[in-house]
Amino acid sequence: MKLIHWATLASLAVGMAVPTLGGLAAKPLPARQRHQAARIEQGERKGGITEREEKQLKKREARLARQTRHARKSGGKLTAAERARMERRYNRLSRDIHKQAHDKQRR
Repeated sequence: MKLIHWATLASLAVGMAVPTLGGLAAKPLPARQRHQAARIEQGERKGGITEREEKQLKKREARLARQTRHARKSGGKLTAAERARMERRYNRLSRDIHKQAHDKQRR
């Protein structure tokens, strides 16, 4: 009987800890937005990103920020599916910032 009691307590403790650990792994979206905007600015300042590329990247970043705000307004909080979709979009933008900053085009 004691074994079942301890097993139940252990599973409850693990179950309660897992959601909090999952939240620590991902950067909050607003912080990610600021970081990527800074990367675009830095790439433009150093000459790795042309003015045209900068405008396009900033436009995409603004669109993602707007979509995130809109998704939050609709329910107050992003659902897991919405957050995953936004994470994929931010990942794609991050890859594109890197590609534009390291391509052969210079200012």
